[in-house]
Amino acid sequence: MFRLLWLQRQTRRAVRGRHREAAIMLARASVETLLLGLYCLREPKAVTQLHAANIKALGDAFAYLESIDVVPAEVIRQCAARLGDPGYPPGVWDMAKTVDAANGTGAARDIYRRLYVPLSNFAVHASGGTLMRHVRRNDKLSARPSRTWNRRSPAGDADATAGLLAAALAQEANRPTAEFLRYAGRHSERALMPVAVMGLSGLGGSAGKGLFQRVIKAVRLARELYDYLWHGRAAADPLDTRSAFVRQHFTAVLDANVLDVPDGTLDPFIDYVTDRLARVAFDGSPSSPPPGNPASS
Repeated sequence: MFRLLWLQRQTRRAVRGRHREAAIMLARASVETLLLGLYCLREPKAVTQLHAANIKALGDAFAYLESIDVVPAEVIRQCAARLGDPGYPPGVWDMAKTVDAANGTGAARDIYRRLYVPLSNFAVHASGGTLMRHVRRNDKLSARPSRTWNRRSPAGDADATAGLLAAALAQEANRPTAEFLRYAGRHSERALMPVAVMGLSGLGGSAGKGLFQRVIKAVRLARELYDYLWHGRAAADPLDTRSAFVRQHFTAVLDANVLDVPDGTLDPFIDYVTDRLARVAFDGSPSSPPPGNPASS
């Protein structure tokens, strides 16, 4: 909890100072720390596993002294043996699965997929994703990477993770959790999904340029689609007409050109969603309530 509170303060400081990449990396560290904290609460062997991983880390550090002939290999082995049995720390995905299995939910895996994975692949790891952020859609290189997240979301993420771990600790101690959960919920709602921001700004797009206009366009198209299916003429149109309308609007919302993916890549996804939405309108009845407002999603 102390570690997470420290990361929360550092993330807020980075956001205030407009240190965009630093804020994102700190927020990702906050997610990882949350999952580790929950894992320690739910896995009885967690502390033993972490201790074994520390032993391995110390052994690896000693091994360097052997490689530069500072200390004989036998001395290194003797020291390593006294440290204890080395081990590997659990992976973040394994921790999330353990937490969900203990809680009977999918919340930890949702946090892992929604935040940890995209922030790792496009902001922290040295990978093709991080490198492509320096390539614009006109194939010109840029010293400044395109954005993976909006400015304030890292702070909201760090605040939410602190609230969630505090709630878990309070529950463990049989203390009230409602205030912590409300705090976490409020801040989580303010943090956009990284994938959504990258989808609207484009992986290789200019950072923030035209983002507001694209958001407005996406919301307008989603509203038109929603009104057509549940408040408009969809029920009177034949299935092929509905499918064509849904496909046109849904494709425009995704905007593959902005996403910077090859033509046809998203066709299976678009076809599936088109068929589902068109048939939902076809099978629905006036008594069935429509789904939530897409603009709020």
